[in-house]
Amino acid sequence: MTWFRRIQALILVLCLTAGMTAISAQAEAPALTTEQRNAIAMLNYMTVLTQETNAAKNSRMFMEQAYSSLISNTYPNAVDSRTLSQMTGLLDTMEKYRMVNVKRDRLQYIYEQNQAQAIRAAVPNPMGLLSSVHSLTPARLVASIVYMAVDSYTSYTAYTAEADLQYLKDGWALDDEEAEALHESRKGAFSYMIKMVNDYGLPGELTLTEETVSELVKWKNNDNVVARIQFLESNQKIYQSYGGYWLILADAYYNNGEFKNCMDAVRTYEEMGTRLFRWDYEYARILPLAIASAEQVLPEDEYTEYASQRADAIIDNTQNKDWALRYFAAQTYVSIYGKTQEESYLQKAYNVVLDNVNYL
Repeated sequence: MTWFRRIQALILVLCLTAGMTAISAQAEAPALTTEQRNAIAMLNYMTVLTQETNAAKNSRMFMEQAYSSLISNTYPNAVDSRTLSQMTGLLDTMEKYRMVNVKRDRLQYIYEQNQAQAIRAAVPNPMGLLSSVHSLTPARLVASIVYMAVDSYTSYTAYTAEADLQYLKDGWALDDEEAEALHESRKGAFSYMIKMVNDYGLPGELTLTEETVSELVKWKNNDNVVARIQFLESNQKIYQSYGGYWLILADAYYNNGEFKNCMDAVRTYEEMGTRLFRWDYEYARILPLAIASAEQVLPEDEYTEYASQRADAIIDNTQNKDWALRYFAAQTYVSIYGKTQEESYLQKAYNVVLDNVNYL
């Protein structure tokens, strides 16, 4: 390679580095106060939850689980009066969707009963048929049977046509009810976003929309982990103030063997410093990946400290029903004991496993 080509290559590398630095700087979140960080975190969480609710409006199981989680797992200190109003509105929306599904099931049951009733009403009376056999000539018997069949078919079609029409009308009414609930939900979410941005002076570019949430969910479920990482990294500026984004990114990095990046994504989530839940289940679900990554990249002394803190976080953010995660935390404590010989870790592991056994 000539000196001229070497200089060209060096200039190209410097340009690319400068470009990457500019992109990284551009992706950095604007400086926000603690109050603003909490507000934007709650706003984006509510936006995602509302979008998930509307997308799963036909799933009664989702509605019941989301309704219960919103009531039981929301951290009260993170909710202001405006968010409380939005949450109660979302709870109403979930209940409307749930009841629409219940009504559909009831409507289907009534329709099937009407169909069965029509069949029963259309079947000729066997006693009448037997009496015809004894009282009529063969010619008249054939005519009578044909007449009974035609009359039964006519009665059946008339009855079912009426039932089908009523079923259709009732279905339309439920469709209208569902559409109204969807409209109110979308309108409420948009109004909530505008008011929160204005009340707290939030940067509008950090707020999520229906479209950006749908796009994130689509890529989150993409089986191509490399493409998923590419999308997440390229759109960091859009999603950086949504905590769930960093957990999705950490999961993708781990599955692609990028252990250091996985730890960095988890650390960014932790540094957001917002608490929205009594138990942060999604964070706890990702922590085993962070611990496993740390074992791959950190020296032994740094790993023990890192793993100990994250194992504690797993315990703090789970309940007895999450026994599998708690068991992983116990195994982590045992692993740390094997490296440090500090019996306190063994005692922690014993306590966690004992609680698991008692629960199970």
